[in-house]
Amino acid sequence: MTIILSARHPAHDPYQENLMTMGPKRRVLVQGLAASLLTSPMHGRAQSGFPNKPLRIIVPFPPGGAVDISMRVMGEVMQTQLNQTLLVDNRPGGAYMIGLQQLTSAAADGHTLLHLNSTMSAVQVTLKRLDMLKQMTPVACLAATDGVLCASSTAPFKTLPEMITWAKANPGQLTYGSIGQGSLEHLFMLSLGNRYGFKGLNVPFKGGADGAVALAQNEIQVMVLASPLLVQWASRLRVLAALGEKRNPLAADAPTLVEAKIDSPTLTYWGGVAAPLGTPRAAVESLQKLFATALELNTLKARYLPLGLVPRYLSADDFTKVIEDEVKWLATTVKVADLNLI
Repeated sequence: MTIILSARHPAHDPYQENLMTMGPKRRVLVQGLAASLLTSPMHGRAQSGFPNKPLRIIVPFPPGGAVDISMRVMGEVMQTQLNQTLLVDNRPGGAYMIGLQQLTSAAADGHTLLHLNSTMSAVQVTLKRLDMLKQMTPVACLAATDGVLCASSTAPFKTLPEMITWAKANPGQLTYGSIGQGSLEHLFMLSLGNRYGFKGLNVPFKGGADGAVALAQNEIQVMVLASPLLVQWASRLRVLAALGEKRNPLAADAPTLVEAKIDSPTLTYWGGVAAPLGTPRAAVESLQKLFATALELNTLKARYLPLGLVPRYLSADDFTKVIEDEVKWLATTVKVADLNLI
């Protein structure tokens, strides 16, 4: 059984930090993750006859990043199940359009998949170049990590309600980081401002790690970060709120939005896969069984841990609902803020 790892020429994407921009500690973890091999026995094979040829997973990011590595790990696991060659095909660039074009031109038979991620929701509502529900068939959510809203150690507030009060009293003076105009982090802060009547200054960074460094060095006041970044920076930041449904184990003392009595959508960085539009339901269900089985393995969970990913399986129907809800609040935010990036 052979895995073919295809690496296209990397193109810069503002939503994904690659291996070279990671800190030394995280880079070692990711490189170790990529180098190891899974040998665990698998159960719960797909229905007889599917897949009947190699599977191809299109990853719309450069090689070496967390998304790329996570799909290669998943590929090793699923190959053990399938006894088929699995191609991980990197197609970065074009605000995900290059990867999308590869998917939409493929046969709708379940043998070609595209990696989806939560930042696509932001691209969908701002650039309007893709539609995850009209141009493809969601198969399953595979993993997620919750966001946390963090403040610098010198920020003039210690809680999220205090931040809102300070921002309203000091119009335009709140500085917050994001991974670019129209990113999830930017839209979350715009949404919060829309709901509570304040405006701030958006400071864009190439990636979450760069923003975390700026926050730790007191160059900005707040930023939404993926919770794994707390492993390195927790001692130099204040976590104002956990942005998931539950408290975050990396910041156990930080309240959730509900606990802080803040009316706001949650923010979770999720990842999943989709098939071409029109893929037969039987093929989608077979793929779901394969992914669900793989995500139950302790060995997979252990290898996802250094990437800050928690296996979180959702079926196509539940995954579709997540996408619908996220796109809805993001679109409302863009409309209210009159944000035009086209």
